[in-house]
Amino acid sequence: MTGPRLYGRDAELAALAELIEQASERGSAIAVLGEAGTGKSTLLRAAVELARSAGFQVLQTAGVETEANLPFAGLHQLMRPLLDMADAADALPSTQRRALFAAFGDDEGSGAEPFLIALAALNLLAEASAQRPLLVAVDGVQWLDRPTHEALTFVARRVSRDPIVIVGTVRKGHTGPFTEAGGAGCAAASWPSVSPSSGTNAST
Repeated sequence: MTGPRLYGRDAELAALAELIEQASERGSAIAVLGEAGTGKSTLLRAAVELARSAGFQVLQTAGVETEANLPFAGLHQLMRPLLDMADAADALPSTQRRALFAAFGDDEGSGAEPFLIALAALNLLAEASAQRPLLVAVDGVQWLDRPTHEALTFVARRVSRDPIVIVGTVRKGHTGPFTEAGGAGCAAASWPSVSPSSGTNAST
């Protein structure tokens, strides 16, 4: 697979390209760890370009510190392209659909139901990936609102059977469920040493 060039980062790009190439056989997730200003976002943009050139649909969201206290703000940004598609959510069980729409303020509900919301997100992504493989690109995972962070981790641990690749950038020094999921379906790798994995802890 040919793709973008980043000076001195051929090994990292090759690792991400391998995840993308293997997606048809096994989905994967990786957290790219690094200090501020070390090029994590640039690497993520390169992964997006690689995925698009391989025919992937790309869904993106970014953690915003000022929205960290807004439940499901990040998940809404991520899932909106799928929800904007006609009848995209109709295949969901009614309990999952109501929970997801209630989380986004589009339906009345008795309160957030994290498991049903995360399960609905997983099923929507899996359904979309049956049409085209998916790259989920998340910049600044450490600034995601907590419910989105937890939903992302839930999904990351369960994508191995679907052609889905999740790449999230995380600033070193920040902890959370996404980086702590290494070894349970979500690899963790330190920038600039990114190691491809589809379910084992690759933390360096």
